[in-house]
Amino acid sequence: MLLSDEYLGIMTPNSINFNEANIDVMGVFYAETSVIVQKTDEYHGSIVSNYFNMGTNVPSIYQVHDTVNHMQEV
Repeated sequence: MLLSDEYLGIMTPNSINFNEANIDVMGVFYAETSVIVQKTDEYHGSIVSNYFNMGTNVPSIYQVHDTVNHMQEV
């Protein structure tokens, strides 16, 4: 499990493609076109897009509704 108090924020008008295996990532991700997850990974935070492709490797996605209260300014 990912234990951290720091988040990553990514916004793009295009696509986000997660294609690395065995990663734990915590953040807020917005991709207007699509979000593609190709491996078995763990995601904590929020993922927003018009289209999702979660592949066949069954990633774990944990929606964190209170994300904004846990983000730090860097």
